[in-house]
Amino acid sequence: MYRQTSSHSKKAARMVATSRAQAMMALDSVWWKLRGELDGYVDAAEEQVRAYEEAFELLAGYRHCSAGFSQVRKAYSQAEAIRVTTHNKLRSTWRVTSNLLGELAALIVDGDVFTSLLGSDCHTEQAEQTVAQVKAAASGMRMLQARFAVGGLPPPDAAPVAEVVTRIQRAYQDAKAGCEQPA
Repeated sequence: MYRQTSSHSKKAARMVATSRAQAMMALDSVWWKLRGELDGYVDAAEEQVRAYEEAFELLAGYRHCSAGFSQVRKAYSQAEAIRVTTHNKLRSTWRVTSNLLGELAALIVDGDVFTSLLGSDCHTEQAEQTVAQVKAAASGMRMLQARFAVGGLPPPDAAPVAEVVTRIQRAYQDAKAGCEQPA
């Protein structure tokens, strides 16, 4: 009888470990997609800055008679074209990352990931790492929001993003409260 109970316990423990691993892989997949989108926008923004720097350098050269007007005009036109492309990339990145953040929240909240990660001891590195990743994602979203303002663009609707972050925070707090043991 004890062997049978032990066998069932080991099987249940393996199932929990497998479920936890699958949840972490799903979270990592969404996290890296989100990071890729944010990094892609930052790369585009850096290209925009370089294009304007080049145009401004040529303008300074024009003022000192070391660059021609056609060079300045061409560089400025290129910088403006890159600005338009970068603003489009910003809008696209906001949409995609907002959706990915929502997907991340669905995985965490609906999958009760924090309860699984915290377990009975109320602390695991994976739970803390997941919280840190959510904070980094929220920080990335704030950076994108600020870029709308800097670019003179209408602000995006940030309410869904704030709601998602609140849901994740609440899920973490509930999981912590559920596993805390009286002292």
